[in-house]
Amino acid sequence: MATFQCPQQHDPGLESIRSIEARIKCLVEEGNVTEARKEIARVPPDTSELLNRWKLVLSEPRGRLHERASGGSLKQNLLWLQENSRQYPGRWVALKEGQLLGSNPSRLALRTSLKEAGDLKGAMFFRVEE
Repeated sequence: MATFQCPQQHDPGLESIRSIEARIKCLVEEGNVTEARKEIARVPPDTSELLNRWKLVLSEPRGRLHERASGGSLKQNLLWLQENSRQYPGRWVALKEGQLLGSNPSRLALRTSLKEAGDLKGAMFFRVEE
């Protein structure tokens, strides 16, 4: 059984917008996003609205850091777990910045009690194995 091959690399000056788009679409459908990004990068800006959309879709993702995570330091919480978890087998513990906020066999009950006490914000929940 023959497999489908994507059209060969394009030369934007010689090919139609539709054939360029067909190659890029084929590469994406095959999971070859890296090659599709290379192809779309060779297309001059504002060649067409269709190819501009592909440029946007295939652009590298960007992340921005704004604030520290609400749960505080994961490192501090993991250190607390290493030092103290043996005291809480089979229980859920809620931690914030390396401090125990509470424990309970039920995560839901623990969450509810923290919410009622006004301590829910920033809490991280961990299940301690038996």
